[in-house]
Amino acid sequence: MMAPTPKERQKRQRLRGTILFGITLTIVVVGFTIPQLRGMIQASKLHYSAVVDDSGIVALGSAANVTKKAPLVSQTVPTTNAEGERKNLKGGQDADASGNGTTIKTEEKSQNEGIQHQETPKKSRPLNIVLLYADDMRYDSVGYANPQSVVKTPFLDDLAMKQGLYFTQNCVTTSICWISRATLHTGLYMARHKSMFLRNPTWYSLWNESFPYLLKQNGYHVGHIGKWHWALDPKKHAHVCNTYDYLKKYEGYHWTKDRQSGTRMHITQQNERDAMEFLKTRPKDKPFHLTVAFFAPKDIGPPVNWEPQNYSRPLYEGTTVPLAQSATVHDWESLPSFFTAKNAGRARFFFRWGNSTVEGDDSMYQIMIKKYYRMISEVDDACRK
Repeated sequence: MMAPTPKERQKRQRLRGTILFGITLTIVVVGFTIPQLRGMIQASKLHYSAVVDDSGIVALGSAANVTKKAPLVSQTVPTTNAEGERKNLKGGQDADASGNGTTIKTEEKSQNEGIQHQETPKKSRPLNIVLLYADDMRYDSVGYANPQSVVKTPFLDDLAMKQGLYFTQNCVTTSICWISRATLHTGLYMARHKSMFLRNPTWYSLWNESFPYLLKQNGYHVGHIGKWHWALDPKKHAHVCNTYDYLKKYEGYHWTKDRQSGTRMHITQQNERDAMEFLKTRPKDKPFHLTVAFFAPKDIGPPVNWEPQNYSRPLYEGTTVPLAQSATVHDWESLPSFFTAKNAGRARFFFRWGNSTVEGDDSMYQIMIKKYYRMISEVDDACRK
């Protein structure tokens, strides 16, 4: 691999220095180091919101009307240079040629002398952080990421294209559900957190460097709702469980009987209700962090695969979803020899979409892909609420 040019290195450094935290619907981004996380929590006054899936960040949006005319303010954003050494720029100093930092300031001329001056920065209020995390949702299964797609995600589209930033180069090395969740919490690829098996969460040994733990140590009210996936025993893994002031983990189904009302409830409705309960009952004198880990749009296996809510049925009626260009026998046979019919991805291809895509009859595909898209639209709707 060729070494990056100075311009490429500068671009990467500036990207690392971007503030990625917010006050209403916000996320923690995998690519930031733990020291940067702590520094940005303490230093940032910018307000952002975002949504991520198993493959990484999908969209980052800013809260409305966060910029307003104010008296003199000088704020320093801590970042990390190529050698990992943190630097803080002094008030009024611009970023240097290597992009090691960004200073945001407003200045006001003295009425008497016409000179510029700055006041001492006021202490920042801690940011409230909400992480919205969907399961088995392709990176391009949202409208803004795929203009040719028929999927309807108006809230996420607005978040990505009008209110904030959309990252196109964020990747994972191992796009498997539980492994990517360990990566999300630790900021480490599997080669470093070394957790591969569901019942053996070795990454828990790194818990004191995870973002929920560090937020808890900085006075946050911390919650997790929905899918966790890894083994989590209240006694054996007490150091993990005790981090959370509010913990409701559940997964593996689309419909259930609500214990509170006794009525039938969809898991996305359950995610939404529990999230609202956390937000309403949280202590108002503390900053908070909440992870809402949606189980949708993950399937529950054959024969039904996806069971969306009834209200979303009209969304895709009368719509024909185009087949993937590579969904042909020729493309399958062109893959390396180690891709056999026993491959897990190939097995899922058939029980989700049937033989329709290789036999010229896509009727099963149309049924299943629309149910998948409906569940994505339902997650979008829950995020909006």
